[in-house]
Amino acid sequence: MSMPLGRLYDEASLVRERVNNQIITEAELTKTAIHSMLSKGSRTQFSKLVKEINVTTSPRKGLF
Repeated sequence: MSMPLGRLYDEASLVRERVNNQIITEAELTKTAIHSMLSKGSRTQFSKLVKEINVTTSPRKGLF
């Protein structure tokens, strides 16, 4: 498989962005989980955040 150098650079940038976003998400979840042990308001915020992140997707009918 060959790929032009510019496209390879773009793909590497996308992967780096996804990994950085995952790290940030995990850090926010950890911080919110710690705060949720100390405050009831944070507990509800943590629950909302987990529900927002826990999204399942399925293919649209007719596309595949």
